[in-house]
Amino acid sequence: MANHMVLEGGQVAAIQRCENQGCLALVVGASVVTAATLIVSGSIVIVGNMAYWLERKQQCQAAL
Repeated sequence: MANHMVLEGGQVAAIQRCENQGCLALVVGASVVTAATLIVSGSIVIVGNMAYWLERKQQCQAAL
């Protein structure tokens, strides 16, 4: 058995009834939040998977 982490997609924000500069501000804000979330979450998944891999490798060597 091996553990692993998976990054799943989801809806960040819904933009309804915006006008002119308000729409631009909402789109830019949502884009910044999405990018930051992707970077942080992606980093957590990568580090978590590396930790699981190292743990599995260590257990396999201990069994030898």
